Amino acid sequence: MAELFQSLHIQWQLIAAQAVNFFLLAFILTKVAYKPLINALNKRRETIEESLQKAADIEEQMVKLREYHEEQLIKARDEAQAIITEARASSDSERQARLEKTQQDIEALFDRAQKEIAGQKDEMLRDVEKRMADMLIPALENVLRESVDEDLRTKLFERSVAKVNELYKA
Repeated sequence: MAELFQSLHIQWQLIAAQAVNFFLLAFILTKVAYKPLINALNKRRETIEESLQKAADIEEQMVKLREYHEEQLIKARDEAQAIITEARASSDSERQARLEKTQQDIEALFDRAQKEIAGQKDEMLRDVEKRMADMLIPALENVLRESVDEDLRTKLFERSVAKVNELYKA
């Protein structure tokens, strides 16, 4: 066997030294490079999952708020209908005066409800836009692992706002 190694110019001491070097290098890379890299990837995954959960929570809040606004509109319409029904039941002479007052009340109620809903809608949209921007940009920066320039930040923000508006209008 020794003759075979000698004829092929194989030195077993060199092979043993290379094996020791390989295992030593593999051990060092495992401790120094692989574990920190895996830890960084796990942290990034957790951050992305948290961001997605926050986005889902915000979307759920938007749905609840939309339902609340719809209930308020239905309630306002029911109140208006009740006022109209009451006005019809009154006498003819009083009917005309009450009908006019009722119409004014209805318009005022609708105006007030629309203003309140519009104000709440605007406030909610600003809040959602801010939250979405606060969550999406850092999440995208984490995913991309590079700094997002201002133009790209603006484009991403505008797309997110457009998407939220589409969801809200749906």
